[in-house]
Amino acid sequence: MQNSDIKVSVLVPVYNVEDLLPRCLDSIVNQTLKEIEIVCVNDASPDGSLKILEDYAVRDPRIKVITHSTNMGLMMARRTGYQNALGRYVFFCDSDDFIPQDALEKLYDAATRTDADITVGALYMINEKGKRKLRPRYYVGGKSGKEYLRNILSGTTCSLCGSLFKREIFVSHDYLTFQNQTFSEDRLLLTQILLVAEPSVTVITNPTYFYWVNTQSITRRTLTKELLREQLKALFLSYDIVDKHSTELKRENNIFIIRYLTYYLEQVPWRYLIRDYNDTSRRLLKFHDIKKYAPAHLVYHSQLLLRVPFYRHIAWSGRKLLRKLQGKI
Repeated sequence: MQNSDIKVSVLVPVYNVEDLLPRCLDSIVNQTLKEIEIVCVNDASPDGSLKILEDYAVRDPRIKVITHSTNMGLMMARRTGYQNALGRYVFFCDSDDFIPQDALEKLYDAATRTDADITVGALYMINEKGKRKLRPRYYVGGKSGKEYLRNILSGTTCSLCGSLFKREIFVSHDYLTFQNQTFSEDRLLLTQILLVAEPSVTVITNPTYFYWVNTQSITRRTLTKELLREQLKALFLSYDIVDKHSTELKRENNIFIIRYLTYYLEQVPWRYLIRDYNDTSRRLLKFHDIKKYAPAHLVYHSQLLLRVPFYRHIAWSGRKLLRKLQGKI
């Protein structure tokens, strides 16, 4: 297949996922859209993932394997992927996830019909018991990149996966990437794309991605002080990017960080660590500042969490009960 014939480059970062990797690769090689390349970036995986990739590459010439000499993390593996992609469009697929058989065809048809820079599909969350929950993203369609980002700051999923991106987005712009970034990798890259590339966005209602909910992942561990600091660092990196590039999203950006600070105040007893993390957290958690941006219920909720220790236990128990009633995975 000539480079000019490649419609979609599927980027698969691989690290320590040998048990789930075949399922991921099978779902890609069996796509109804055949004019694709599969760029697999082995991020110095210590298990048998590289052998699996090599075996698949022998059977399917569309698979290209690139190996990092040292582990650099998901953001850098994705960067290696899109810098080596040759397709007209780029699709991100994490190696523990998988995609419906017609996902790329549905996305490609919509992308070429509308000439959108980003074409967004729905996500299925799926757990180890096979339970699925659909996450539609219809409300970001037909809008600008900043409107999409406005939705993300208000709580919409910030996943890169399940969407098709024009490769030109990555050719024309250089995005900040961080080696061994532990949290918010999707948020950091997608935020920059939506602000810097100023893309057009369309949406399809078809599910185009199965997101595997890994109960052992780092984001689902009990928070320690170290993990909390790493998560706050990642969120404030995203906050600072928006703050630098968009004054019109200032209110949404401040509510975004207030909401996360409050969420962590519910989870852990180290309220001073959260409040005093940096100058922005101290400012935004002050009563006269938080009420400039946040709705009243969030204002008083945050102040009670800061001032009344036992209230935290009530709030966190209530949140867990609500999530259970909602059937969230």
